[in-house]
Amino acid sequence: MKVSEQFYSLQGEGIFTGVPSYFIRFFGCSLQCQGFGQKEPSKPETWVQPWKTINIEKIEKLEDLPAEIYEYGCDSVYSWSAKFKHLQQEMTAKSVVDKMEADLGTLFEKVYTGDVHIVWTGGEPLLKFNQKYILEIIEELRNRNPLKSELSDMGWDSICQFSVTIETNGTQHLLPELKTELGKHNTNISCSPKLLHTSGEKPEKAIKPDAIKDLFTIDGATTCLKFVLADTDEAKTEFLNTLQLIQDKLEYIKPLIYLMPEGPNKYRVQSTSRQIAEFAMKHGFRFSDRLHAHLWDNKIGV
Repeated sequence: MKVSEQFYSLQGEGIFTGVPSYFIRFFGCSLQCQGFGQKEPSKPETWVQPWKTINIEKIEKLEDLPAEIYEYGCDSVYSWSAKFKHLQQEMTAKSVVDKMEADLGTLFEKVYTGDVHIVWTGGEPLLKFNQKYILEIIEELRNRNPLKSELSDMGWDSICQFSVTIETNGTQHLLPELKTELGKHNTNISCSPKLLHTSGEKPEKAIKPDAIKDLFTIDGATTCLKFVLADTDEAKTEFLNTLQLIQDKLEYIKPLIYLMPEGPNKYRVQSTSRQIAEFAMKHGFRFSDRLHAHLWDNKIGV
């Protein structure tokens, strides 16, 4: 599998903001989201795209990429563009869990108690091949359970529940086997549909109500809709219309709805946070900050 990065941090967004979390970022995505931070997100001819022109031939690891690469457009462009393919790590489920165990040290046990959450992100972690990798990693974790003997003594040798979050753009359907597996864990689906007047992605490509509805069929899971929103009338109107379209498909299901300011760094997040928060309050939605941007700015690996 191709993994862009793995790291231990705090969840910065949504329902579990502030929770210690171990992130696994897969390579590959169904969208590009090059409108983020642009003056006119819906007009590609106006976009500034420094990541396309910066020479990175001598860059050997993601941490050394210049910040200009993700100043505009997707803030994790390195996790899907072929330009950064040479910086991805070719890994197996075993090597992913080896690194997780090394990164967490004595905290590795807390993955098994749910005190440290596992977050699958991207890119798009629900691309079909990435879904299969998630299943492989869960199986490797299950086999390596350091609490196995303790659980066995309690008669729980078949139980191994994790607290997991999948950060998805909502364009992909779940494989039946992954849906079944996620139903065994404390699962949160953080679904972030992308809006034309914020991300630059056209609705026919980015808004898939049937795929989003599929995410709400995981037994026992908490599923949130989290929209990144630009502070413009066009973006806010589009959001309300898109939300209605999705809710019509969901019918009786009432999702948790979060609105979040756009920005790869703390300055851009701060520039519209109050406006997005007040819009959320006006319509009775939840507001999500971007905690990691405030704590570490736009640093990779946090």
